[in-house]
Amino acid sequence: MLPTHPARRDGGDPGAMNLATAPGPADSGDLQLLAKMGYKQELKRQYSTLQVFAIAFSIMGLVPSIASTLAFSLPAGPVGMVWGWFTASIFIFVVALAMSDLASAMPTAGDTLSLMILSCVSIVRDSDWAASRGVVYAVYVGLILLHGLSAALTGRVMPTIQTACIYINIALMIATVIALPVGKVARGGSLNSGDYVFRHIDNETEWPTGWAFMLAWLAPIWSIGSFDSCVHMSEEAMHAAKAVPLGIMFSAGSALAFGFLVLSVMAATMNPDVSQTLSTKFGQPMAQIYYDALGKDGALGFMIVLCIVQFLIGLSLLVAASRQAWAFSRDGALPFSTFFRHVSTHIQYQPVRVICGLAGISLVLGLLCLINNAAANALFSLFVASNYLSWGMPIFCRLVWGQDRFHPGEFYTGRFSKPIACIAVIYLLFGVVLSMFPTAGPNPDPPDMNYTVVINAFVWIGCMVYYFLFARHWFTGPRMTVDENCVTDSDNTTVAPVQAAASLPTKENWTAILIMSFNVYTAEYIGVPNHEAIYIETQPATPSTRAEGVLYHVTGTILRGMDYTPRPTVDPELDASHVPGTKIKIGTIAMEDLARFEIECCQAVPPPRPQLALGGKQLYPGTQLYRCGDWLRDVQKLAFEKGIIRR
Repeated sequence: MLPTHPARRDGGDPGAMNLATAPGPADSGDLQLLAKMGYKQELKRQYSTLQVFAIAFSIMGLVPSIASTLAFSLPAGPVGMVWGWFTASIFIFVVALAMSDLASAMPTAGDTLSLMILSCVSIVRDSDWAASRGVVYAVYVGLILLHGLSAALTGRVMPTIQTACIYINIALMIATVIALPVGKVARGGSLNSGDYVFRHIDNETEWPTGWAFMLAWLAPIWSIGSFDSCVHMSEEAMHAAKAVPLGIMFSAGSALAFGFLVLSVMAATMNPDVSQTLSTKFGQPMAQIYYDALGKDGALGFMIVLCIVQFLIGLSLLVAASRQAWAFSRDGALPFSTFFRHVSTHIQYQPVRVICGLAGISLVLGLLCLINNAAANALFSLFVASNYLSWGMPIFCRLVWGQDRFHPGEFYTGRFSKPIACIAVIYLLFGVVLSMFPTAGPNPDPPDMNYTVVINAFVWIGCMVYYFLFARHWFTGPRMTVDENCVTDSDNTTVAPVQAAASLPTKENWTAILIMSFNVYTAEYIGVPNHEAIYIETQPATPSTRAEGVLYHVTGTILRGMDYTPRPTVDPELDASHVPGTKIKIGTIAMEDLARFEIECCQAVPPPRPQLALGGKQLYPGTQLYRCGDWLRDVQKLAFEKGIIRR
């Protein structure tokens, strides 16, 4: 098959896709809503509601996240673990509701794992080995590089990976809830009483007991801190106005309920002496809890599974973060935005440059672990403070300046929207302040100091300096990337074309085109190999311009399989990006039927799968090879049967 070369007509970033080249099952409503905000479709829409939820649920990774943050909640004892999670999660869910309101209206798009892996080594060595800081960083570097490579190259299967993550996380949670009490009893131990689990308070800090309980909130604040990743995936979600808010609420709600269950079981099975668990030689309190209940082999098995899930968490986090950074680059808000906003058409429409950039930044931040544990732990609090600030600002701005201009989406909390937003802003402000406190006590030594204030000040001041010295000269807010010709003359309001992925008419002939039909042709290119496609002429030729339209075809080989890849093109007989071809008129199509043609015909017919092995052996003996021309004829037949193309 011939390669695809998307034709640029706007002189823009060659890495960005036009609406016509946006692959995947893009619903016209998604494109219309995106266009109303001034953006064109550039990423591939392939995430269902379940898979959008899976992104957030996978990043949360309840059991691994709980394991990573036990050091924050355990000093307050079982009450800090269990009720600290529950109470903080209630407020987090309120924030999720406020964010869902915004996400439905405007759907636009770690180091812990290395410590988990090293705790496995410590268990194998019977706690006689401790990793040096250099070893910790070396493992961290290897994991970040593997994350970056995986995030860039697995775009096509990433939705499937996210769906699998749901089942893996649920399986791990169920296994933990069952294995801990069963193993504890089977090994001759006894479970802690309900009074201990739900009423016993410890205070392993120098803070007053009440404030020690509040500091236990840092565990759920960090663990349930990624439901906003649903928002970052909104430009790749199908029916985003519905999928994104549902993903936010389901992920935050499930974390509240399941986290409470898991922590209750852990409190019932752990050593009643909290200090023993906190000072474990394995380096991870969760490893000690598994070890006490299940022994060496059981603890090692669970920690290995935790490492696998933790890796998937990091992968999901990098994917979500890359979409957020890409969106900022698209608006010109980041340094080197022109470079980072590129979307690779060769690597499954992934923002590869952003992924590599984030991996590089992660490697630099990881250098903090070479200083001391306090500096490395500041990354946890840095995440909380920065994340909560980024959540609170749009909610606050909507409350203060946006009430009259806010147009609800498909999900809306109605009259409760404003009170919910007020509670969310107050809680988020409290969370930012909470993250700045040292967890050990009010008079910390340098190793126990919380350096979040220092690191945050460096980041925030650096951002302000960058803005006032440089960015303010070119950044004035989100940039419109939707084609200018989608703006009507009557009210200067951005509107989306009704077609899902067709070339857009110009303002001059917008009204005329609404009542006319486009010519539909079959296009044939003679080359090695030959190529067939359907060509819809959306811009007739004029004395000074060539005809233009959209080529609907599949590209690839019968050896590797093919993909459906529509693209804008000039008249096939004059196409310079391919060899000149021929065209045969087969009918006409109304402009308003272009979306139906995309969705009900082109996307309804599966593209050819791999059919030959290396050496030319047929994978499915007894069946005829299914080529691009066969796909074209099936699409054409379907279009005629549905009355979409008329003879």
